[in-house]
Amino acid sequence: EKILGAEGTKSYDWWKKGLTRAASVGAVYSDSDKRTGTCFLVRGQDFGVAEPGSYVLTNAHVVADNGSGGALRPEDATIAFEALDSRRYRVDPQIVRFSAVDRHDACLLRLEEEPAGALPLPLARALPLIPKLTAEEAAKPGADLMRVYVIGYPAGGGLEFSLQDNQLLDHEGVTAEQPCRVHYRAPTEPGSSGSPVFNRGNWEVIALHHLGGELSRLNGTAGSYPANEGISIFSIAADFKKPR
Repeated sequence: EKILGAEGTKSYDWWKKGLTRAASVGAVYSDSDKRTGTCFLVRGQDFGVAEPGSYVLTNAHVVADNGSGGALRPEDATIAFEALDSRRYRVDPQIVRFSAVDRHDACLLRLEEEPAGALPLPLARALPLIPKLTAEEAAKPGADLMRVYVIGYPAGGGLEFSLQDNQLLDHEGVTAEQPCRVHYRAPTEPGSSGSPVFNRGNWEVIALHHLGGELSRLNGTAGSYPANEGISIFSIAADFKKPR
């Protein structure tokens, strides 16, 4: 017996935990009844909000006051947790926390009702360490590549898991207030904006996905590469916890 591909088997408990996490990932619908993005349930306390309630995190380019930059206004958005049921949840028109597209690209919203059967997603305690491998070592079958997983609503379609070609490429490794970028290969499409990016072992959130393409490499490394990008959940939380 031998692992011939890039990754080995996964346990039943690991898959079950991923399915449980999927119940907390919502589709953002416009008033024209189209899926325009993704969001996910979070604890308000993790982002400096003391008031009780059900909160979701998405991108600032998905939902923003006055529909700026082509985003939906909160009063025009509804949320569906399609792993649970077909219900639509309305959003409080008052945005709770916000960081512009050129900063953390993050928007925290409060739902008017609590979705039964879904829990806020747990945040990881830190960004994963990235193994220092040569290109030859990384290409070997069974190489210990750090991987991430994305759950969202790509291409305006139904709920999907991004599990293939999902190497964590690099991150800026800080938890301070400035936006900390995270790069990975896990496939995404338009509509994936606002998806949670999970770590490998425990399905804990490490980043909020927001874009992809040919991106400049991080940490002063010259050149570019094809990558998807999220903003570290820790830098978003630090920014949202600032006194207001």
